Amino acid sequence: MKTFRITTTAALALSLLVPSAAGAQVFSNEEMSCVQYGNWAVQEIRRAQSLGCNSQQANEVLDPRFHMTWCMRQTDQMMRRAALIHITGVAHRCARQGIDVRRR
Repeated sequence: MKTFRITTTAALALSLLVPSAAGAQVFSNEEMSCVQYGNWAVQEIRRAQSLGCNSQQANEVLDPRFHMTWCMRQTDQMMRRAALIHITGVAHRCARQGIDVRRR
């Protein structure tokens, strides 16, 4: 019973941080897709900034080439989940500042 409560609590907490998967973009680790990913990743960070998140305090990187290079080193399978992982990470780091940047 205790394990069920812990699991349920963890699932609820994760659902609050994880944005809707329906709107998540899918990228691959191919060069053109990684260029798009780099630009998209920075755009998501800038969107969080516009909602009041301090990107410097959150240690976000606003250089599209940084994100592109990271993408090129990942597996194709990893990149299929990268958009969700990125927006969840940004949301989590901004939430530490008391800023909710999740899409509704």
